[in-house]
Amino acid sequence: MHGLNKCLESARQDTFGGQGVNKRTPFQLLFVFNQLWKAIKEEGGGKKYLDSIYSVVVNKLLNDGDWQCEAKKNFKQAFQTFETQLQQLEELDGDKGIDDLVDFITETPSNISDPVFSRWKTMMSCTRVVLQY
Repeated sequence: MHGLNKCLESARQDTFGGQGVNKRTPFQLLFVFNQLWKAIKEEGGGKKYLDSIYSVVVNKLLNDGDWQCEAKKNFKQAFQTFETQLQQLEELDGDKGIDDLVDFITETPSNISDPVFSRWKTMMSCTRVVLQY
């Protein structure tokens, strides 16, 4: 099985360059994001701690003009996606819409797999989290 991944490794290296410490590639971003996420969770007191940080950030993005300007300037696509998701949830009817909206603004994902290049499922699940959050 290792031999089958070698062709992918070579193509990845030719496209994105080497991996590891002090490298700036999409795969290194996933790794660093995941390590930071785990460290905050483990050292800060678990998922509730992550949820509280996330809730503070979302509250600032919803209510603080300076944060909104900064997000629009430096993270335009991500902030537009955030606003679109928020608007779609606000337009839902009934309790389901309210529940989904509360989850969106207060809860972080859990059980993120370590991104391992040779295990594509782990790369994609971590990528989804990075793109969404």
